[in-house]
Amino acid sequence: MNKGKTVVAAAAISLSLVSFSGIVAAQEETADKNMNDYSCKDVMSFTVDNREIAIAFLHGYFLGKQATTEFNTDVLSKRADQFVDYCLDNPTAKALDSMARFSK
Repeated sequence: MNKGKTVVAAAAISLSLVSFSGIVAAQEETADKNMNDYSCKDVMSFTVDNREIAIAFLHGYFLGKQATTEFNTDVLSKRADQFVDYCLDNPTAKALDSMARFSK
């Protein structure tokens, strides 16, 4: 292998290791979390992507409590909007309790 290819390969391996290390560190930071520990303010302060994941998790949690696998995306979207509006007005409320208000 010539020197140029060796440098590129070494750089690619280094970048991969750094990326993998970041993923592992992020997983360690978020491991063993309990949704009961999150307030509305916590969820609203997540990045957009992570907030969407948290809301999707809450939807799934309440669908599971209702023992159903069926859902209507329009209904879930409306519940998400209600949850966000409620959380913005009630930042100290528990996120799980707040979604429960709209998931009946």
